[in-house]
Amino acid sequence: MRFSDADGYARGESVVCVMLKTISQTLADGDHMYAIVRETGPGWIWGRNKIDANISRPTVLALRPEIGWRHRPSGTLLFHPK
Repeated sequence: MRFSDADGYARGESVVCVMLKTISQTLADGDHMYAIVRETGPGWIWGRNKIDANISRPTVLALRPEIGWRHRPSGTLLFHPK
């Protein structure tokens, strides 16, 4: 396959682990807080607005409403955290 024939899809597998603790436990342990997670959500949306997006093929059109919905409760401007 030539580079010019690529379609942007690449197979891959990974494992990610994030260890979280409550704010009160972090303070009690005297640890430094790098961030506070206020909202979470999936990285893809299946079938919303009839947009075919899934975990291996997310689309901007499908993710835009999800990003906005998750961002609003944080009280910060998107890409401008306090």
